[in-house]
Amino acid sequence: MGLTVGFDTSAGEQVAEQLPQSRVVKAFNSVLAPNHNPVAFEAGSVFVPVAGDDEAAVESVVDFAKSLGFDAVAAGPLKNARYTEPLAELLVQLAYGQGAGTGISVRLQRAN
Repeated sequence: MGLTVGFDTSAGEQVAEQLPQSRVVKAFNSVLAPNHNPVAFEAGSVFVPVAGDDEAAVESVVDFAKSLGFDAVAAGPLKNARYTEPLAELLVQLAYGQGAGTGISVRLQRAN
């Protein structure tokens, strides 16, 4: 298993390139499918970075994710999906390759 696109571009950027009239936002790919129901974790603890070039679209997705109980954070422009996609790959490797199982997630811990 490995990244399909690497760090020179992202799948999100490639989608935006194919759909130039669309407002593309990259989110939820760093959350394993079984964890799309965040009640399995402490409220607001499952981190969802949201990247996109349209600020209103990003804000809308952040608000939507928060309404579902995720800790959603605006992660900057769509090119930052180049970093969120490898994070998703790491989770897949830990869950399946290392046997950690799918009940894992990333948490963004803030200092007091």
